[in-house]
Amino acid sequence: MSHLLCKNCKHNRATHEKSPCDICDNPYSQHQPITPTETDPTGKSAHQSGAKLDQGKNRLGLVINGFSRALQEVGKVGTFGAEKYTDNGWKDVNNGKARYTDAMYRHLLAEACGEAIDPETNQLHAAQSAWNALARLDFVLGEQDGSARK
Repeated sequence: MSHLLCKNCKHNRATHEKSPCDICDNPYSQHQPITPTETDPTGKSAHQSGAKLDQGKNRLGLVINGFSRALQEVGKVGTFGAEKYTDNGWKDVNNGKARYTDAMYRHLLAEACGEAIDPETNQLHAAQSAWNALARLDFVLGEQDGSARK
């Protein structure tokens, strides 16, 4: 059995036969073998006891642990928005990138003018700015990977 990666849709599959991709029907000839590129940061081989092939992977603990207080505040902004509108409704806002960029700027400007707390939400303008920056980033990423919404 070999492990292959479809060059078209990046579907990873184990196969016994030379069949087309299960997802996009790309021919077998357009598949490439998967070769392990992951390594253990301590130098252990993949099959050695205690090995963890995570060298070079995204270390999200640096964000979660390093910004835990800030993320709590951003979570409050998201919760307020979900209660005011709908859960994740921001994803369907027309022209979302521009509108959340403008909202981010409004909160940054209010804070720069000396207003720390948003009077409408009673939350920090800094947290509002951070939430809007994340929404904007998600729209930018969607443009880059082709999954862009409206």
